[in-house]
Amino acid sequence: MLEIRVIIVEDESLTVRFVKGVLEKMGCTVMGYYDNGEDAINAVKRDRPDLILMDINIKGPMDGIQTTREISDIAAIPIVFITAYNDTETLDEVFELVPHGFISKPFTDKELEVAVRLAYLHFLTQQEKSSASEESSMIKLGENVCYDLERSVVLKESQPVQLGSLHSRLLQVLAQQHDQTVGYTQLLYEIWPDEEMSESSLRTLVYGLRKVCPGLDIVTQSKKGYILHTIRES
Repeated sequence: MLEIRVIIVEDESLTVRFVKGVLEKMGCTVMGYYDNGEDAINAVKRDRPDLILMDINIKGPMDGIQTTREISDIAAIPIVFITAYNDTETLDEVFELVPHGFISKPFTDKELEVAVRLAYLHFLTQQEKSSASEESSMIKLGENVCYDLERSVVLKESQPVQLGSLHSRLLQVLAQQHDQTVGYTQLLYEIWPDEEMSESSLRTLVYGLRKVCPGLDIVTQSKKGYILHTIRES
């Protein structure tokens, strides 16, 4: 059973009845069916379905491809295209949108079921990978304080903390090599690549970073450099 909520965007009543019957046998809930893009977009805003079956040739000023572009700006929802048109120009437009599925008319109940199951599985896999990637880029620096290595942003209670350019660069270098000693020479070069600065300037900068972002565990390694310690999740 595939217990997901689906909307159908299709202007042929016979196709709607057939598709609805197949989906319900699969365990899906059909939240509605629409024959034009405007109603489909409003349904997405209102109901936030788990999957959409989208015909390309529908009523109204927008075709299925244009409607899909509008929906993509609203929410991340897997879309399976249904169409009798498989000419090169139409296919090129469809593939530009990178749909989760595509099925040509006429199709059997089994072909529809396979297309829907694969599309939803593919979507879930993408979401899991995206979530894992976001989590792996985060390091914990203190209570409710994290650093996003991918975006080079410090977050306090999930909100970005505004830092000056030098403080931001210092934290970025330390975070990229967290829990390791980063030497004075490297830090001076990374922060002031075109200037001759002293270690006392670096100490002042570290002091300022600790002040504007309290809770950071930046440890001085005598005659060596600094370490930014992170908190290991238990």
